[in-house]
Amino acid sequence: MRTVRRGAVLGVLVGVLAALLPATGAAAVTPLKATITCDSRLGWIHTGLTGGAGTFFANLPVNVEFRVLSGSYVTATTWNVPPIGTAVTTAATTAPDGSLSVPGYGRPWRLSADLFYSETVQVTVTSQADGRSLWQGQASCLRDVRTTVTLGCDQATQTITARVDGVDYDKPQPMPRTQGLLVTYKTIITSQATKDDPRFTVISFEPQVTHLLPQPTTSTFSDVGYTRTIPNDPWYYAESLTVEVWEFGVNLRVGAGAATCVLDDKGA
Repeated sequence: MRTVRRGAVLGVLVGVLAALLPATGAAAVTPLKATITCDSRLGWIHTGLTGGAGTFFANLPVNVEFRVLSGSYVTATTWNVPPIGTAVTTAATTAPDGSLSVPGYGRPWRLSADLFYSETVQVTVTSQADGRSLWQGQASCLRDVRTTVTLGCDQATQTITARVDGVDYDKPQPMPRTQGLLVTYKTIITSQATKDDPRFTVISFEPQVTHLLPQPTTSTFSDVGYTRTIPNDPWYYAESLTVEVWEFGVNLRVGAGAATCVLDDKGA
């Protein structure tokens, strides 16, 4: 029979709690925030971690890892991904209020060359003492100069139409052989049936509509994702749309955009 010493278990628990307890007398807890900025003015990509007052114990030694998690880009002559998997780790110590302010990796960005660029950084905070993971978050940046998403709300007919238009989709040249463009539509819908009813928001994490289009033979393409009629004349109805364009068969995102419209707002 295995015997576990109660003191050893308590010691481990105390160590975990000590890292997560807010500093005594600290201000209200503020969230830690991973950041990534694709700075078009400076032509530079830089990352960081800020905030977190009251999140950790004061003066706690930690390691902060900034890892390129995902992304893709398209130029006139190539498509590829940023250096996925590369990471920079920085030693830091929490402030007296338990917060952190840590710069991550940075590198030049060839802004003028990119028709589309996306990158996601994953930030992980671990204890220097024993390597335990204390926090993890992500941040993304996106630049797209060739994809336009339109979400039209027609109050007269109570219809919503989602559409995406692209230019320069014959790039890169020479065009690699793929199985076409996969266009996905995801929505966030906020609705309220009557003045006295509660308001609900439904977030769709998976695409509601997916279209597979032939690879464009010219530089442009258009796709109507959906047209739908909203019944019963609601008190409030709003929709937000995110569209992504993927090169099907190579699983590379090459376009993205978003749009929002309010169909009904009788309380305005």
